[in-house]
Amino acid sequence: MLAIIQCDQEFEATLWKHRDFVDRSLEYVLAKPKRLWKGRKVGLLAIESKGVKKIEFMCECISGAGVGDFDRRVIVRRITPIAPVSLHEIVKLLGRGFDSLVQHDGQLGKKESMAFIEVLLELHPKLRATYEELSRSDDPLVLDTPRRELLAWERDAVGVVFDMAGFDRGVLAEWRVDRSVRPVPFLEGIPQRPRSEERLVEHDAARFLDWSASGSTREAWRVFESNEQTLFVTNVGGEGLENGLGMDLIYYHENRDSFVFVQYKKMKRSDGDWCYYPDSDSNVDDELARMRRVDESCDEVKEGGFRLSVAPSYIKLCQARGEMAQGAELIQGMYLARSQFEELRSSDAILGPRGGVRFGYRTVPQYLSNTMFCDLVRGGFIGSRGKGSEFLRRCVQEILEYGHSVTLGVLVGDNLRQAQRTSRRKSRRAGPVL
Repeated sequence: MLAIIQCDQEFEATLWKHRDFVDRSLEYVLAKPKRLWKGRKVGLLAIESKGVKKIEFMCECISGAGVGDFDRRVIVRRITPIAPVSLHEIVKLLGRGFDSLVQHDGQLGKKESMAFIEVLLELHPKLRATYEELSRSDDPLVLDTPRRELLAWERDAVGVVFDMAGFDRGVLAEWRVDRSVRPVPFLEGIPQRPRSEERLVEHDAARFLDWSASGSTREAWRVFESNEQTLFVTNVGGEGLENGLGMDLIYYHENRDSFVFVQYKKMKRSDGDWCYYPDSDSNVDDELARMRRVDESCDEVKEGGFRLSVAPSYIKLCQARGEMAQGAELIQGMYLARSQFEELRSSDAILGPRGGVRFGYRTVPQYLSNTMFCDLVRGGFIGSRGKGSEFLRRCVQEILEYGHSVTLGVLVGDNLRQAQRTSRRKSRRAGPVL
């Protein structure tokens, strides 16, 4: 898939300044319409000179986080200078339907990309090697150690937080770390906010930083904004991973005074299915007891908005595929309410072929997917009510003391009505690609 970028004067000046770089370390960030920019593409950078537009560089384009209601960050990287190619000449050979490429930029559809690259490489066959190299994404991170596995869970939890809050999780695609060093919290690889916004970030974060204060050597936090709402996210803890302990996700909606709690568990491939065996998990009984106490405490509160369920505790059984998910994808799996998990575990409904309790797609009769779960949380249909931030603070501290890593997300700002949330999601999806 291809994308055309018409370079403005500022971008063009930056490109010419680095015309002779060989390590391709330059990265440039552009703001582009969300409806026209998604995923990862090979980019062709067009520069106009004396009324003629020529493709002077090829690159990789990665669609990142949203910027306001209608734009998103597009990261331009692996920029490679090439022998100039006339954009007008290629468009003329392609014929009708491609005229707009001379004036406007954007992503090409699959058929248009194939037609464009066929003409380009026929005219300039020496560009094939560069195109094929840029077409290959970075090799996915292999999850061959407990800490790398934790990194993948933290990444997923950050993405789930974004979905629950109604934020664009394209920020996941912006993650960059030096893979040769010891794995750090996932958020450490997400770009910092501009320095002009530091005061706002510190003001919003100050109320929540002490929730996760634990003296941990693994801690990172970021603050994001969208639609007059602020989302605070932190990864902290995880020193206990080598002992088989896991990760918890806590999401708190301040305006609703509501939180949900997700315990991550790993499913492995077995007998052609993805399976989790609780009898082989020495920690699950203590973790269920802790979640049960939280659910029972929340069940005592009768005030607050309507909920389908006020019990905040859920378990996400994740497919352990051995590699970090790419782009903005979430880990596939199933969400089960804590009470549902315990009910199934104590029944004969999910026994495997050898008589053991087995949670898998072939045995669990019903579960929530990523989309279903996040939609219910975002709409306020599930989650606690009326327990207050002090109760949540104690929950975070208890989890950290237990040895787990915690990904904490806190959404601050006025509620959006369901019609507003739906309208904003549609505005992100609408519009044709070139």
